[in-house]
Amino acid sequence: MAAFLTAFILIAIAELGDKTQLLTLALNSRYGARKVLQGSLMAILLLQLLAVAGGRILRNAFPEELIQLFVGVLFIGFAVWMLSNWHKGAREVKAAVLTPLVTVFVSFFLAELGDKTQLATAALTARQGEQFKTWLGASLGMFAVTALTVFLGTRLQHLFPEKTVHLIGALLFAAFGLLTLVQLLL
Repeated sequence: MAAFLTAFILIAIAELGDKTQLLTLALNSRYGARKVLQGSLMAILLLQLLAVAGGRILRNAFPEELIQLFVGVLFIGFAVWMLSNWHKGAREVKAAVLTPLVTVFVSFFLAELGDKTQLATAALTARQGEQFKTWLGASLGMFAVTALTVFLGTRLQHLFPEKTVHLIGALLFAAFGLLTLVQLLL
C-alpha cells in the first residue's frame, strides 16, 4: 500500500500547475468533460505503463532536446490552430479534426511524453520495485488532478464567453510553447 500512496501523492503534486492542465482546460472547452476525461484517462494509463515498464527507454532513445523541441512546436501549433479557428463556431471546428476522443488522447499523450511525472514514475518503480502499485498510484494521482481541472474548468467556462476562453488558451499555449523552445537555448 505504501508504494501506491507514495506514487499517488508524489505524482498528483508534481502534476499540479503542469502544462497539461492548460491543455485539459482548452480541450474541455472544445470537446466537453466526458471526452476529455475518457481520452486523458486512456493516455495517462498508457503513459504510466510505459514509465513503469521502462520510462528511461524513451529518454535514452530520444535526446531530451528533441522531445522538448517537439513539445514546444506542438504547443505553438495548438495556439495557431486555436487562433485560426477562433472566429468559427465549435461545431465547425469539431468537424475539421479527428474524433474528439482521439484528439484528446493524442494531445494529452504527446504533451506528457517524457514529462517529469513520467520520469518520476520510472524512478519510483526502480526505487520501490512494486510495478503494479506504482503504476496504479501514479495513474490515479495524475487522473485526480486532471479530473479536478476538468471539473473547475467546466464550472468556470460558464463565466466567460467561449471565444475568450479559446483566445486565452491559444495565448497560453503559445507562451508555453515559446518557453519550452527558449529552455532549449539555455
